[in-house]
Amino acid sequence: MQNTPSILLQQLLPQMPLFVVWVVGLVLALVFWRRHPWVSLLTLLALLLFFLQALGGTVFYVGLIQARDLTIMQRSHILTFLGVLRAVMSAIGYALLLAAIFGWRKSAKDLSPTPGYRAEDVPETGIRKDRPR
Repeated sequence: MQNTPSILLQQLLPQMPLFVVWVVGLVLALVFWRRHPWVSLLTLLALLLFFLQALGGTVFYVGLIQARDLTIMQRSHILTFLGVLRAVMSAIGYALLLAAIFGWRKSAKDLSPTPGYRAEDVPETGIRKDRPR
């Protein structure tokens, strides 16, 4: 039987593209923090949750494979619990991303218009027809 580190590596390697995307997302969330703090915070939390779910779940699965003192029924219960936990964590992460994408956005009418213009004068598109070019 293989040792635990090599099994863990075999399980984590296929997930590396996801880890890279999540790390890039974390860096972007930090870069845009001042401009969009709420969106960045929600994105940061979601990506950290994805990373924790993937890494933690993999470590637990590998540990469960290596555990010799568990019955098949005990393993089954633990696997079921871990599967549900990982699904809930992923669902929360996706909900956070959806909130970051679609939540708390201001409409064109809510944006502060050019001085001298009232918000009611701004069309739905947010582009005035009399805008100088």
